[in-house]
Amino acid sequence: MRDTREPPLRCGGPVRQSDMLDAPEAERPAAAVGSPTRRLTAGLMLGVGVHAMEGFSVYTALPALTTELDARPLYGAVITTYMLASLVGLVWAGVRTDVHGPSATLRVGLASVALGLAGATLAPTVEVLLAFRCFQGFGGGALTTVIYAAVHQAYPRERWAQTLAFLSLAWGVSAVAMPGLLGLIVDHLHWRLVFALGLPVAGLAALLILPALAQLAAQPASVAAHADRSERATRRSPRALALSLSAVVVGGALVLHGTALSSLPPVATLLVLLGAAAAVLVGLVRLWPAGVLTLRAGLPAAVGVKALACALFFGSEAHLPLAITDVHQRGSTFVGFVLTAAAMAWSSAAFLQARLLPRLGPARVTVLGVVAIGLGVGGLLLLLVPGTSPYLALPLWALSSAGMGFVYNTTSDSALAATCEGDSGATGTALGISDSVGAAFGAGLASALLNNAAPRLTEGLAHGWLALLALALPMALGASRLGGPATLTSRDAAAGPPGPTP
Repeated sequence: MRDTREPPLRCGGPVRQSDMLDAPEAERPAAAVGSPTRRLTAGLMLGVGVHAMEGFSVYTALPALTTELDARPLYGAVITTYMLASLVGLVWAGVRTDVHGPSATLRVGLASVALGLAGATLAPTVEVLLAFRCFQGFGGGALTTVIYAAVHQAYPRERWAQTLAFLSLAWGVSAVAMPGLLGLIVDHLHWRLVFALGLPVAGLAALLILPALAQLAAQPASVAAHADRSERATRRSPRALALSLSAVVVGGALVLHGTALSSLPPVATLLVLLGAAAAVLVGLVRLWPAGVLTLRAGLPAAVGVKALACALFFGSEAHLPLAITDVHQRGSTFVGFVLTAAAMAWSSAAFLQARLLPRLGPARVTVLGVVAIGLGVGGLLLLLVPGTSPYLALPLWALSSAGMGFVYNTTSDSALAATCEGDSGATGTALGISDSVGAAFGAGLASALLNNAAPRLTEGLAHGWLALLALALPMALGASRLGGPATLTSRDAAAGPPGPTP
């Protein structure tokens, strides 16, 4: 009987779930034989917690921090310094992980995080604090890349979705528990302690992760990987990566801090900002896999859809508190209630996604998530209608967050499934950049429309949400290119086609 399975796919091509459970152990990829210990999963969850603590700690401590250090004009710089440094860490860790393995990369990343946290705890001036924020950001970016690479290398294929769901749970628990706890620390103890609190968490993560990763050496490139290696080798040469990264970091700094150009004539300021934005775009094109901007099927579509999802979701979420506090005159406690419910919805949906993925395939699961996000964000416009109850924000934002639980994890799983052996670090870098750049773009677009395109708050919020909602169309297009439940993974493709069925 003629073999009816689809032919092996080239690395980076469209992939769908394959049933690794039925494969004999000897025929599974090396990384899939055996099961990682629970210690590794717990360690990776703590690693996510370290990254989550950075965001929650700095936002909680910023008002008191900038007041004590007399640094209110540098309020935004404390945030953007971390973000830009994390891009450097993401790219560096991708190259180092693929060459030397994840264990050595993680040591450097966690050491950088620890140094940054210790320095921020003791910083006497804001300038010193900003310097140590660079170490924090570099280590946080490296940690993100290693986590994705560890999932790809250490876990069997059928456990990727479940493991990513546990990582989402770690972020969700942090979102629920940390803001209140850190707020109490800032109000009743000192803002410096919120940075110090991250040190034991980072140390415990190292104790749990490093022994498990020590046995994972750098993966040799598979036979399938060599078929498409030349272009990617050129794109990932040290010189090309340095130039692309410099364009993104410098251009991003100019775009994020455009107000510093106020001394220039308006036309000159506009030209500088347009040039900086173009530099960021060109740099991203070189750092991402080829085909992301066109949402080419496979790895590029997964990375691109994830970036668009982060822009739509986080850009909309950034201004949801304004609709609650300024339009409906509700306090911050209600805002926290809405965001807590949303975090719980995201984590719960991530586990449902892990169960649906083998049955429906990534394309259908992602489309379901896109629809949920779109309905939730579109529904937020009802909050701007006079007389609407603010409690409507609870189900609407929970729906959008559940959609993100579907889209975020499915695109990550699909990207890992399309990753060649020896390229897991590069994929981790691409996914991490999608998170950071997507969220920054979405928040920036919504803020620009809010501040400059409408005279009233409600009109500005509506313009921002509608502009972001337009991203759902390319998201749905990219999602349709992620495949269904029967196509081979890149690892299967590397093993070659099966023999004929008798």
